Amino acid sequence: MTLAMGPRLGMLISGAPGEGHYLALLRSARLLDGLIQTSIKARVASLPGSPANGDMYLMTAGGSVGQLARYYVDSYMTPAAAWEYIPPKEGFAVWSEADGRVYRFRGGSWVPEDLLGVEVQVSAATTLVAAAFGRMHVCSGTTASYDVTLPAASGNVGRLLGFRMSPDLTEIVTLRGAGSDLIDGLAARPMWAEETALLYCTGTGWVKLAGRSVPMMCQMYPTEAVTLADSVITKIPLAGVVRDTTGKMADPTTNKRVNVIRGGTYFMQGLVYFQAGAQASYNTQARLHVNGTVAPLGTGGFLLDVPAARSFLSSVTAEVAVAAGDYVELYGYQSNGLGGSRQNYFGNVNHCLSLSEKITW
Repeated sequence: MTLAMGPRLGMLISGAPGEGHYLALLRSARLLDGLIQTSIKARVASLPGSPANGDMYLMTAGGSVGQLARYYVDSYMTPAAAWEYIPPKEGFAVWSEADGRVYRFRGGSWVPEDLLGVEVQVSAATTLVAAAFGRMHVCSGTTASYDVTLPAASGNVGRLLGFRMSPDLTEIVTLRGAGSDLIDGLAARPMWAEETALLYCTGTGWVKLAGRSVPMMCQMYPTEAVTLADSVITKIPLAGVVRDTTGKMADPTTNKRVNVIRGGTYFMQGLVYFQAGAQASYNTQARLHVNGTVAPLGTGGFLLDVPAARSFLSSVTAEVAVAAGDYVELYGYQSNGLGGSRQNYFGNVNHCLSLSEKITW
């Protein structure tokens, strides 16, 4: 009768009385020593040259890829020291000393377990390394915006990274892929206070599995009257701030406009409240301009044949795609063909420019 080995761990489970069980029994003892409360030194592509007795590694390359390699020293065996390979079974779990992660063998490959209950504080520009996997990174800072570069996606499929923007964060934290790695199709993802993101590595980039995004919003209004001459498209300077959720969008002093901090699609509304004039106005408009040019569908509030003694409100609403670094301005227009002008009302938040981000990530 041949010795019977267990179907899961390959350890000795049966044999005939008097049959030579010695070597199989010793191997079973070594397997038990290595696989109970299993830990590995690290995930490696090649084995180290000077291992210690009992060291175990998870192979990531070569003919033994995916197997556990354990080094043993036993003077009663021949050879007295050797690497022993253990093929994994579905559900095996090991803890890695190198990165503090638990890896489980599922569906034919080793994948990291869910995020550890470990928070790492980040307050300045940094490039994350392998030890970052499985951890929640809490980003804070009140001095300057900064970048956080993710580890390379190659070779790390299935790994997770967590990010939480502190409520006290007053700057912008931009997540960037390493090299050409993309995060849901983009090279960079700016984040701000109270946002969260759980990122999953695909092996070639990153995708967001879960999280919370907070729309960036800004609303500004004029604090002085502007004369809108006949048939002249005129900028309405915005020096008053109703709200600026990031503290970064409103530009009330230098350019008197709204700056875009995070690219995407924004709901925009412009309101221009015209005062009474000397002549009637035949055409009045409120206009949204992006980077100095009227935005698509950014002209509205057409009013015709407005009497001279009448004040009136023109408005425009549009959904506009913009990029980080773009700027948005409010313009007005009126014509009467007689050279007459009108002024806009000011100091009232009911005639203003509003931007609200449409959350897509």
